[in-house]
Amino acid sequence: MAPEVTDEGDVAAPAEGPTDPNPASAPVSPDRGAALPESPIGSGIPVSPDPEPEDPPLLDASQAAPVASGPAPDAEIRSRIDALGSSVQELVRLRNRDIELADRMHAEITRLRTGEIRTSVTPLLKQLIRLVDTMDKLDRNAGSDMQAVREQLVQILDTTIAVSAFSPELGTAFDSKTQLGAERRDTNLVDLDGTIAECVRLGFQWDDGPVIRAAEVAVHRYVVPTEPPPTP
Repeated sequence: MAPEVTDEGDVAAPAEGPTDPNPASAPVSPDRGAALPESPIGSGIPVSPDPEPEDPPLLDASQAAPVASGPAPDAEIRSRIDALGSSVQELVRLRNRDIELADRMHAEITRLRTGEIRTSVTPLLKQLIRLVDTMDKLDRNAGSDMQAVREQLVQILDTTIAVSAFSPELGTAFDSKTQLGAERRDTNLVDLDGTIAECVRLGFQWDDGPVIRAAEVAVHRYVVPTEPPPTP
């Protein structure tokens, strides 16, 4: 409402009236110099505007957060594979050791059992060998019945208790490990010195090598020939 002017030229004060609870004009902020928005709940309390976002401060390399370091995936996989390979190799080594121990125990048990068997059959074996010698003395003819029975007995010893007869080959060198010199036979040939002249009695040995009885042989001995006396 415009103010009234009196006759004296004074300006009259406007008439007072009821105050509008919701004035059209919003209060002015003394700091910002602009109107503030009202509160959304309608209480009439002005709400300050949201501050503008500020840019984050720049950090140099020394202020940057450290990055967690660790093994690369490929390196970790290779490490696990290597560990697994080492474990497999250790298992193979232990298995081979167990197999070796089992073989050694088996060989030892076999040796002990073989020794027990041989000890138990030794008395009978000696008697059979003597029987072979007796049959050989009684008849040395190759085609006789006595020699046929003798050969069968020697074969039985070989197939049943693994004892074989052996006879050194004539002309071979004398071997003291498997042969026994029963007699010497002189010879004028120097090349025959120390060689087998005859097998007097057969030798016997186990199939795996040990000698039961050495073969008795006649051995050549070189003798320097004597010159005949000069004729008168």
